[in-house]
Formats: sequence, structure tokens, C-alpha cells
Amino acid sequence: MIVIDNWFRVAAPARRKALETGGRTVGKRKGKPRHDGSDKYRESRIPADVSKHAPNNSYGPPLFYEDKPFVCVDCGKEEVWTALQQKWWYEVAKGTIYSRAVRCRACRQARRKGQTESKSK
Repeated sequence: MIVIDNWFRVAAPARRKALETGGRTVGKRKGKPRHDGSDKYRESRIPADVSKHAPNNSYGPPLFYEDKPFVCVDCGKEEVWTALQQKWWYEVAKGTIYSRAVRCRACRQARRKGQTESKSK
């Protein structure tokens, strides 16, 4: 019985309240809504065609593509990987769903140029 008493004393307040009310949670969600209700979040969303994705062992492929900001690992410039670019990458180029953009266009082109020059030598 001491173990139960200690567990009850250190339990999270929500769990303690649920135990006191017989397992029922009491109260409503408090705070602000998760978004302001406008459609600005949907404007940059493009539905994904999961049947065109490369085969993978994932249960959760993206169902929508959304603009995703990132910082280039080479130059540090802030860029946005647009939803259209993601759609092309995942559905046409068959990129793995675990990949994401890490370099800006200029750094990607410079890297490709450097790789082709080193191969030709």
C-alpha cells in the first residue's frame, strides 16, 4: 500500500484528478485555438498522391505537401522548400519520403558542378 500512496503523491495532477473522479477527466480544453480559422494554412497545401511515391516501409507518408522553411547547410541562407517542389521530388523523381531539402538552389548547382569536374579529372 505504501507504493500506491507514493505513486499517488508523485502522480501528475491530471492523473491524480482522474483518479479522484473515478477515471473520468473533468473540464474542457483551455487556451487559444490552434489556428485563427483562416484558410491561409490551406493555401500552400497540395494533396499528395501516395500511389506515386517510391516504395518505402512507412505507415505515415505525407498526405499533403506544405511549404517548409529551411536553412542551407552550405551558405546559411534561409529558403523555402515549396509544396510544388516537394510534389515533384516525391512523386516524379521518386525521392524517399525521409529526405528533405538542405541546400539552396545555388549551392546545389555549385555542388553538382564540383562533382562533375572531379569525376572528369
